[in-house]
Amino acid sequence: RSVGPDGESHDFLFFCIGDISGKGVAASLLMTVAGHLFRNISRRTTSAARICEAMNTGLAEGNDENMFCTLFVGVLNLTTLRLDFCNAGHNPPVLVTDGKAAYMQPKVNMPLGVMDDIQYESETLAMHKDDILFLYTDGVNEAENPAKRLFGNDNTLKAVQAASNSISMRVLAAN
Repeated sequence: RSVGPDGESHDFLFFCIGDISGKGVAASLLMTVAGHLFRNISRRTTSAARICEAMNTGLAEGNDENMFCTLFVGVLNLTTLRLDFCNAGHNPPVLVTDGKAAYMQPKVNMPLGVMDDIQYESETLAMHKDDILFLYTDGVNEAENPAKRLFGNDNTLKAVQAASNSISMRVLAAN
């Protein structure tokens, strides 16, 4: 329960998905830091853009490895179903509404940690009770089959569409 921008008390769902540049221990540590920053910052604001700005400041400080984090942050007001979101260089989510899956086309902000003092922009979306938001990393659309062919964006969208039509997905979304 948090106080929203309207001054009223609401229940919010805070979520994010991200991907760190690079591999290994340094990338793992940066993702751990990003997770802690997200949890701490989201306790103080319901603005996805402010969350990204504060996380960016924390990740840019002392970033001698020049690593960065792509991130999609969402803050869903569970009373009004209004979604405030900010895309910091991450893959666009797939929104399933009225049974139709389509890629969202969010504004793309700078990935986190590249440089300090970046202004991030958030957007809002009026969601509906039966909408499904599919978040993923590039590990999905850049997955390769044995012939080294990428799964791709079209197949990702088709898979989300097919899954959204299944009984188990509708049951999951209803709960």
